[in-house]
Amino acid sequence: MTNFTFTGDGSGAVLSPNTPFVQWSFTMGANSYKFTLQSLTQMTTHGQINGTGPGFATVNGVNYSGTWSLTGTSGTQFNFLVTTVPDGGSAVALLGVALTGIEGFRRLLRRRSA
Repeated sequence: MTNFTFTGDGSGAVLSPNTPFVQWSFTMGANSYKFTLQSLTQMTTHGQINGTGPGFATVNGVNYSGTWSLTGTSGTQFNFLVTTVPDGGSAVALLGVALTGIEGFRRLLRRRSA
């Protein structure tokens, strides 16, 4: 995990070192993961730390954009929320192909049992 610092407060907070930079990375089995912190959109430290900003997770070379948030009294919680989802057209097409395959398999089994 790479340490980072910031100056300012609220929406005027500025991240150091210069961004983007890889915040953390690890490999588990054949899969590699890393998170790149891009910038801050907000950071406060009044009684506890609360911050958010854009970033992206990389899983096996594929980037997933999202928004990260950091909340806690000692960095006890770090969340990365992915904001990208498949577009509706490809999801519906995939569902159609799956349902067609299931119906074909059902007809094949019915023909064999008759």
